Amino acid sequence: MVFYVGTPPRLVYASLDTGSDLLWFQCVPCKHCLSQYIHIFNPTKSLTFRKSACHSPECNTLGLDRSLCNSSNEPCNYLAVYGISVSTITAANGTLSIDKFKLEDTNRTAVEVGFLTFGCSDDLSQSYEGNPGIVGLESKIYFGSQVVMLGGQTPIVGSRAYYVSLLGISVGDRKVPIPPGTFDTTQDGGGFAIDSGTQLTTLRREAYDPLVQMLREAIDLPQWRRSSEDHPDLCFQGSIDDFALVPNITFHFNGTDVILSKETTYMQVGSNVSCLAMLGSTSSVVSLFGNLQQQNYYIGYDLEKEVISFAPVNCATF
Repeated sequence: MVFYVGTPPRLVYASLDTGSDLLWFQCVPCKHCLSQYIHIFNPTKSLTFRKSACHSPECNTLGLDRSLCNSSNEPCNYLAVYGISVSTITAANGTLSIDKFKLEDTNRTAVEVGFLTFGCSDDLSQSYEGNPGIVGLESKIYFGSQVVMLGGQTPIVGSRAYYVSLLGISVGDRKVPIPPGTFDTTQDGGGFAIDSGTQLTTLRREAYDPLVQMLREAIDLPQWRRSSEDHPDLCFQGSIDDFALVPNITFHFNGTDVILSKETTYMQVGSNVSCLAMLGSTSSVVSLFGNLQQQNYYIGYDLEKEVISFAPVNCATF
């Protein structure tokens, strides 16, 4: 999404992420930053920019150890950590800050929304391969009183991120044999969350392996052996069109079902090679419903009723 920050307002862009709670983007001077198409935000050129103090209420909401503050005027520094892939942990460092923001309305007119707290990140870890900014939506945000929740609904469970109850997965009319409790939240982690900041759905091996085996049996296409670890486990020779007669995958949530289309189930990785757009995880990390599988659905988040809604839509008509 694009928005404007500072006085005078400067264009900034970042990616929406329902799996994190901090709004941040790159700021100069950069110790280590990603290249981006537009300028990197320069806080010294904004008349309304200020850094948040280490003892400020907004700094406290990050859950930092305030005893580390040497003085009340010391800036509030943060470290935002992300699991960009199943095996890669990366981070963005910066200073919590406050400035004026403007958002575009439906007519592309910039409308001032007042002062917002955000992170000025000037040091991204060398392994960071994500976006040059994140709009974390794990915290509350309102997009207007006219929002309509469409389609089937499933309750939000837990207090962090958008965790939901996944009861099972089907291939056509066959239930995948997943052990009970695979997607339960435990003291070590686990659970299942809707995450717009992760591209591919990630499932624990207890669910992923039997799903892959069932798809091997259901798909009558030559299998393609991976040449590297960069590709998912299940690949076939053929384009997306060749999957037309393959049974659909359905995610059975508590209260509603989400049926995936072929375009949101498989991705073409070569001229005649397509792979399952899901990954398996051997750890107890949370399983994630990625943004590729969320395409062609209206997904609504109602934080008052604590439900997430899914309504199928053909986004190609917009």
